[in-house]
Amino acid sequence: MGRVHGRTPVADGRLALSPEQNRIRKAAESLAERLGLSGPEQLAGYLPRRHEDRQGGWHPSQGLPEGPVNFQGTVTRSKLNRWRGRRCMVEVDVEVAGNMGGLVRLVFYNLPFMARAFPEGKRVAVFGRAEEKKGVFVFAHPETETVEEGKEEGIHLDRVVPVYPLTEGVSQRRVRSVLYHYLKEFWPTLEEVFPGLAGIPTRSQAWKTLHFPGSLREVEIARRSLAHEELLGMQFTLRVRRAAREAIRVERPGKTRDLVEPWVSTSRSGRSPLARNAALCLTPNLCCSSITQRERRDNRVFSAKSAWVPTVIRGNRPTGPGLLSEVHVTTSSTPRGSSLRNEAACCSTKRVVGAISAT
Repeated sequence: MGRVHGRTPVADGRLALSPEQNRIRKAAESLAERLGLSGPEQLAGYLPRRHEDRQGGWHPSQGLPEGPVNFQGTVTRSKLNRWRGRRCMVEVDVEVAGNMGGLVRLVFYNLPFMARAFPEGKRVAVFGRAEEKKGVFVFAHPETETVEEGKEEGIHLDRVVPVYPLTEGVSQRRVRSVLYHYLKEFWPTLEEVFPGLAGIPTRSQAWKTLHFPGSLREVEIARRSLAHEELLGMQFTLRVRRAAREAIRVERPGKTRDLVEPWVSTSRSGRSPLARNAALCLTPNLCCSSITQRERRDNRVFSAKSAWVPTVIRGNRPTGPGLLSEVHVTTSSTPRGSSLRNEAACCSTKRVVGAISAT
C-alpha cells in the first residue's frame, strides 16, 4: 500500500506517524513536561498572555507612545556602567528597523549579565514602555526576543505573534515554535461545555484563534467569547449549588435541628469554657473581641455569630460569608506587655457538625 498524506498504514488500520511528525510530537512531549502539563494534548489550553502585531511596529518618528509598543531593530552598542557597591546599569543602543532609521536605548539596572546578551549586530524584537530622557527614547527593563532569520521566520515575524508565559530554561521562540508545529499537525478534539451561539466562536475556535491569530480584532473577539463562557459556567455552578442546598434544607429540616438544639442547650448550661464561650456568642451585641478579652487565659475560643444558630434552628438558609469562625488566641509575654494574635477562618457545614459532636 502506498503512503497517504505522508503516513504509512499499519496492521490495525491506523496511520503511522512520519519521521517529521514523530520529531514534532517528541518536542511537544518534552515541552509539556517542562511546563508541568500532563501531556502534549494539554498544550492547546496553554494560551498566550498577549499578542504583538509584528507586521508594522512602532517607530521613533511617531513620537512618544502612550502605552507599551513593540518594534524590531539591530544592536549598535552595549555598555556596562558600574557604581559603588554592586549597583550597575547596562545600556543597549538599538537602531530601529525602517527606512527613516532612529535610535532608542534599552536600560537594565543591576543585571550585569545583560551586557553579554546583546552583542553588536544582534537583531532583536522589543516590547516595553518608553520614556523620553534628553531627547532619547529609553525603555527600562523591556521584554526582548532574539530575531533569527531562517525557515521559521514566518512564525516569529511578519504576523500577529502570540507571546506565551514562560518558565525557567524555556525560551519564547521554543514555546512558540513547538506549539505552532504541534497544534497545526495534531489539533485535539475539544468538548464544548455550552452550545455555540450565533456570532460567538466556540471554545475550540477561540483557542485556535489565540494560537494562530489573523488580526488583533480576532484576538479580542476570541478573548471575549472565552470570558462569556467562563461567566456562564460560574452562573451555572451557583445555580446548581443553590438548588442542592435548597433540596437538603427542604427534605431534611429535622436533621439540622437535631444536631444544633442539643448543643445550644448544653452550651447554655456552662459545662466547659468552650461551651460557655459559644453560649456567650449567642447573646446579642456581644462581639468576638469581648469574648477574647474575657477568656484570655484559654488557649482556644470557639465563637459563632449570634444570628447563625437561631437561623439554623428555624430551618432557614444562613446568609453572609461568615457562618462560623474559629478564633485562636495566643498570649505571648513581651517586655511591654502581652499581645494577642487572632486568626479567623470560615468553616463549612462539615466542620460545624464536627465541632458540635466534639463538644
